[in-house]
Amino acid sequence: MPEPILAEDFLHYRLVSDPRVSPDGSAAVYVEQRADAEKNAYFSNLRLVRLTDGEDRPLTQGEQR
Repeated sequence: MPEPILAEDFLHYRLVSDPRVSPDGSAAVYVEQRADAEKNAYFSNLRLVRLTDGEDRPLTQGEQR
């Protein structure tokens, strides 16, 4: 039987939302959200993924919400 998911497990997840594909279909931008237990907060950053080869890189960094 699989282990149950615990509340603290969510601290290790990256939540993805709001994908937008470029007009030429070669790339997409999305929001990645992560939890920070020490600061008791969630932070979000934009990421860019090339749809041709899957390369994924950050567009923003830091502790934005």
